[in-house]
Amino acid sequence: MKTIQMALSLLYSIYSKNLYHKNIIFMFTSRSQCEKYSQRSDSRSVQCYFGSPTARYERENDTPLIVKNYNKEIFNADAKYMYEIMGKKAKCINNMTEWLGHTILEKHGLNLTEGTLRSQLGDMTTFGRIVSDSDGKINAQSVLLEGTIETNSGYTVTLNLNKVPKCSLFPGQVAVVQGNNPNCTTFIADKILTDTVLPLPEECPVLND
Repeated sequence: MKTIQMALSLLYSIYSKNLYHKNIIFMFTSRSQCEKYSQRSDSRSVQCYFGSPTARYERENDTPLIVKNYNKEIFNADAKYMYEIMGKKAKCINNMTEWLGHTILEKHGLNLTEGTLRSQLGDMTTFGRIVSDSDGKINAQSVLLEGTIETNSGYTVTLNLNKVPKCSLFPGQVAVVQGNNPNCTTFIADKILTDTVLPLPEECPVLND
Protein backbone atom coordinates (compact mmCIF):
# COMPACT_ATOMS: atom_id res chain seq x y z
CA MET A 1 0.00 0.00 0.00
CA LYS A 2 2.81 2.40 0.88
CA THR A 3 4.60 1.58 -2.40
CA ILE A 4 1.48 2.47 -4.41
CA GLN A 5 1.05 5.74 -2.53
CA MET A 6 4.68 6.67 -3.10
CA ALA A 7 4.44 5.90 -6.79
CA LEU A 8 1.23 7.92 -7.19
CA SER A 9 2.81 10.85 -5.33
CA LEU A 10 5.84 10.70 -7.61
CA LEU A 11 3.63 10.58 -10.70
CA TYR A 12 1.66 13.58 -9.48
CA SER A 13 4.83 15.59 -8.85
CA ILE A 14 6.18 14.67 -12.29
CA TYR A 15 3.01 15.70 -14.10
CA SER A 16 2.47 18.87 -12.01
CA LYS A 17 6.03 20.07 -12.67
CA ASN A 18 6.03 19.07 -16.33
CA LEU A 19 8.84 16.62 -15.75
CA TYR A 20 7.14 13.66 -17.35
CA HIS A 21 9.29 11.71 -19.76
CA LYS A 22 8.18 8.83 -21.91
CA ASN A 23 11.23 6.78 -20.94
CA ILE A 24 10.41 6.81 -17.22
CA ILE A 25 8.98 3.42 -16.31
CA PHE A 26 7.46 2.48 -12.96
CA MET A 27 7.52 -1.08 -11.69
CA PHE A 28 5.41 -1.89 -8.68
CA THR A 29 3.03 -4.64 -7.70
CA SER A 30 -0.20 -4.29 -5.76
CA ARG A 31 -0.54 -6.05 -2.44
CA SER A 32 -3.28 -6.52 0.08
CA GLN A 33 -3.36 -4.47 3.26
CA CYS A 34 -3.09 -7.58 5.40
CA GLU A 35 0.17 -8.71 3.80
CA LYS A 36 3.15 -8.51 6.15
CA TYR A 37 5.86 -6.09 5.15
CA SER A 38 8.62 -8.56 6.08
CA GLN A 39 7.10 -11.18 3.75
CA ARG A 40 6.83 -8.98 0.65
CA SER A 41 8.03 -10.61 -2.57
CA ASP A 42 9.55 -7.51 -4.21
CA SER A 43 12.07 -6.65 -1.52
CA ARG A 44 15.00 -4.56 -2.83
CA SER A 45 13.53 -4.47 -6.32
CA VAL A 46 13.81 -1.41 -8.57
CA GLN A 47 10.53 0.52 -8.55
CA CYS A 48 11.42 3.22 -11.08
CA TYR A 49 14.09 3.47 -13.77
CA PHE A 50 14.86 5.68 -16.76
CA GLY A 51 15.31 4.23 -20.24
CA SER A 52 15.71 0.59 -21.10
CA PRO A 53 17.18 -1.53 -18.29
CA THR A 54 19.04 -3.64 -20.86
CA ALA A 55 20.53 -0.72 -22.80
CA ARG A 56 24.31 -0.50 -23.27
CA TYR A 57 26.17 2.78 -23.29
CA GLU A 58 29.45 3.65 -24.97
CA ARG A 59 31.61 6.73 -24.79
CA GLU A 60 31.35 9.05 -27.77
CA ASN A 61 34.84 10.54 -27.36
CA ASP A 62 37.79 10.81 -25.01
CA THR A 63 37.25 14.41 -23.90
CA PRO A 64 39.33 14.98 -20.76
CA LEU A 65 37.41 15.96 -17.64
CA ILE A 66 39.08 18.43 -15.28
CA VAL A 67 37.62 18.99 -11.79
CA LYS A 68 38.45 22.34 -10.18
CA ASN A 69 37.95 23.41 -6.58
CA TYR A 70 34.90 25.61 -6.07
CA ASN A 71 36.40 27.29 -2.99
CA LYS A 72 39.92 28.49 -2.47
CA GLU A 73 40.17 26.47 0.71
CA ILE A 74 41.40 22.97 -0.08
CA PHE A 75 40.69 20.05 2.25
CA ASN A 76 43.46 17.76 3.31
CA ALA A 77 43.47 14.11 2.37
CA ASP A 78 42.42 13.12 5.90
CA ALA A 79 39.45 15.51 6.04
CA LYS A 80 36.26 13.91 7.37
CA TYR A 81 32.82 14.81 6.01
CA MET A 82 29.87 14.96 8.46
CA TYR A 83 32.20 13.89 11.23
CA GLU A 84 32.25 15.31 14.74
CA ILE A 85 34.33 14.62 17.81
CA MET A 86 32.22 13.80 20.86
CA GLY A 87 34.49 15.85 23.10
CA LYS A 88 33.92 19.01 21.07
CA LYS A 89 30.18 18.37 20.97
CA ALA A 90 30.05 17.89 24.75
CA LYS A 91 32.06 21.07 25.29
CA CYS A 92 29.66 23.08 23.11
CA ILE A 93 26.64 21.73 25.02
CA ASN A 94 28.37 22.46 28.33
CA ASN A 95 29.17 26.07 27.35
CA MET A 96 25.62 26.66 26.08
CA THR A 97 24.08 25.23 29.28
CA GLU A 98 26.29 27.35 31.52
CA TRP A 99 25.55 30.52 29.55
CA LEU A 100 21.78 29.99 29.67
CA GLY A 101 21.91 28.85 33.30
CA HIS A 102 23.70 32.00 34.46
CA THR A 103 21.33 34.14 32.36
CA ILE A 104 18.30 32.60 34.14
CA LEU A 105 19.96 33.12 37.53
CA GLU A 106 20.66 36.75 36.71
CA LYS A 107 17.09 37.44 35.62
CA HIS A 108 15.61 36.06 38.86
CA GLY A 109 18.30 37.57 41.12
CA LEU A 110 19.60 34.22 42.31
CA ASN A 111 23.09 33.02 43.12
CA LEU A 112 24.53 29.66 42.22
CA THR A 113 25.37 27.54 45.28
CA GLU A 114 29.09 26.90 45.61
CA GLY A 115 30.24 23.33 45.10
CA THR A 116 28.86 20.57 42.91
CA LEU A 117 25.90 18.27 43.54
CA ARG A 118 28.38 15.48 44.25
CA SER A 119 30.20 17.38 46.98
CA GLN A 120 27.52 19.60 48.54
CA LEU A 121 24.46 18.50 50.53
CA GLY A 122 21.43 20.41 51.75
CA ASP A 123 19.52 23.29 50.21
CA MET A 124 20.98 24.36 46.88
CA THR A 125 20.34 26.44 43.78
CA THR A 126 21.80 24.85 40.70
CA PHE A 127 21.16 24.47 36.99
CA GLY A 128 21.59 21.90 34.29
CA ARG A 129 20.07 20.29 31.23
CA ILE A 130 16.87 18.23 31.39
CA VAL A 131 17.33 14.66 30.08
CA SER A 132 15.10 11.59 30.16
CA ASP A 133 15.92 8.25 31.77
CA SER A 134 13.38 6.34 29.65
CA ASP A 135 13.26 5.29 26.01
CA GLY A 136 9.74 6.67 25.55
CA LYS A 137 8.29 10.07 26.29
CA ILE A 138 9.58 11.97 29.29
CA ASN A 139 7.48 11.65 32.43
CA ALA A 140 7.65 12.76 36.06
CA GLN A 141 9.55 9.60 37.07
CA SER A 142 12.17 9.73 34.31
CA VAL A 143 13.45 13.30 34.62
CA LEU A 144 17.19 13.69 35.16
CA LEU A 145 19.24 16.85 35.59
CA GLU A 146 22.50 16.76 33.67
CA GLY A 147 24.96 19.07 35.35
CA THR A 148 27.73 21.03 33.70
CA ILE A 149 31.40 20.93 34.63
CA GLU A 150 30.70 23.82 36.99
CA THR A 151 27.60 22.47 38.73
CA ASN A 152 28.05 18.68 38.83
CA SER A 153 31.20 17.75 36.88
CA GLY A 154 29.01 16.61 33.98
CA TYR A 155 27.16 13.95 36.02
CA THR A 156 23.39 13.46 36.13
CA VAL A 157 21.08 13.21 39.14
CA THR A 158 17.49 12.10 39.45
CA LEU A 159 15.14 15.07 39.67
CA ASN A 160 12.35 14.51 42.19
CA LEU A 161 9.34 16.65 41.18
CA ASN A 162 6.92 15.69 43.96
CA LYS A 163 7.10 19.16 45.57
CA VAL A 164 6.79 21.08 42.31
CA PRO A 165 3.13 22.05 41.85
CA LYS A 166 3.34 22.56 38.10
CA CYS A 167 6.05 22.47 35.45
CA SER A 168 6.58 21.88 31.74
CA LEU A 169 9.85 20.22 30.78
CA PHE A 170 11.37 18.68 27.67
CA PRO A 171 14.68 16.91 26.99
CA GLY A 172 17.51 19.34 26.29
CA GLN A 173 15.89 22.20 28.19
CA VAL A 174 18.15 24.29 30.43
CA ALA A 175 16.61 24.86 33.87
CA VAL A 176 17.54 26.43 37.18
CA VAL A 177 16.43 24.25 40.09
CA GLN A 178 16.01 25.20 43.74
CA GLY A 179 15.64 22.44 46.29
CA ASN A 180 17.42 19.98 48.53
CA ASN A 181 20.27 17.60 47.73
CA PRO A 182 20.01 14.80 50.31
CA ASN A 183 22.35 12.13 48.92
CA CYS A 184 24.14 13.39 45.77
CA THR A 185 22.11 11.08 43.53
CA THR A 186 18.59 12.54 43.86
CA PHE A 187 17.73 16.24 43.93
CA ILE A 188 14.36 17.13 45.49
CA ALA A 189 13.17 20.17 43.55
CA ASP A 190 11.04 22.87 45.17
CA LYS A 191 11.06 25.30 42.26
CA ILE A 192 12.09 25.12 38.60
CA LEU A 193 12.87 28.21 36.54
CA THR A 194 13.36 28.06 32.78
CA ASP A 195 12.38 31.52 31.52
CA THR A 196 14.85 34.25 30.71
CA VAL A 197 15.35 37.21 28.42
CA LEU A 198 18.51 36.86 26.36
CA PRO A 199 20.64 39.99 25.94
CA LEU A 200 19.97 42.12 22.88
CA PRO A 201 22.71 42.62 20.28
CA GLU A 202 25.06 45.51 20.94
CA GLU A 203 24.36 47.00 17.51
CA CYS A 204 20.86 47.46 16.15
CA PRO A 205 20.13 45.60 12.92
CA VAL A 206 20.18 47.67 9.76
CA LEU A 207 17.11 47.32 7.57
CA ASN A 208 17.52 48.06 3.88
CA ASP A 209 14.57 49.25 1.84
